[in-house]
Amino acid sequence: MNYSRKSSISGASAGIPVPMQKAMGFVGTWAFTRNAAGDYSINLTAAGNSPFLVFPLDRGIRLVSMDLAYSIGTADLTTLTAAIYRRRMVSGSLVAITQLLAPTAIPKAQTTNILVTNVPVGAVIAVGQPLHPVEIGAHENDINSTDFWPDTDEWLEIAAVNPGTSVLKVYGVWLYGDKQI
Repeated sequence: MNYSRKSSISGASAGIPVPMQKAMGFVGTWAFTRNAAGDYSINLTAAGNSPFLVFPLDRGIRLVSMDLAYSIGTADLTTLTAAIYRRRMVSGSLVAITQLLAPTAIPKAQTTNILVTNVPVGAVIAVGQPLHPVEIGAHENDINSTDFWPDTDEWLEIAAVNPGTSVLKVYGVWLYGDKQI
């Protein structure tokens, strides 16, 4: 099957938004901000650190790509990446983490305007099958299985290295998939 860079279940070009109010920021100071009527962002204040912002991915789709809308003010970030992790809890065990999307570089240069960057994940292998999209929210043991993993979730992690003067604003994340699951 040929997966496009951006596709959606309905065939429309719009992605499925990840609610910003579910995001959690770690390291540094993050603030939910109303920039203007109808314009909201999660802002990271300038400081020399390695902050990250995480979004729970609970949409029940086979993910082929995602869009990230953001801007970087004042100065370039040192690095900016997006990664997806699956976390599984089993009583009496350590937390099991599976990397579904290795940290992928995103443009990190200072911008005057918003950047909307598409991050393809179609080449990521959920369970060892080449060129198969990541299944978000299904927690399947096997791509063809209907057995679901209990106590499992997926997370998008946006990580940065801030040299101390960059201001990162994240306006949103949209998921694109080829199948609802």
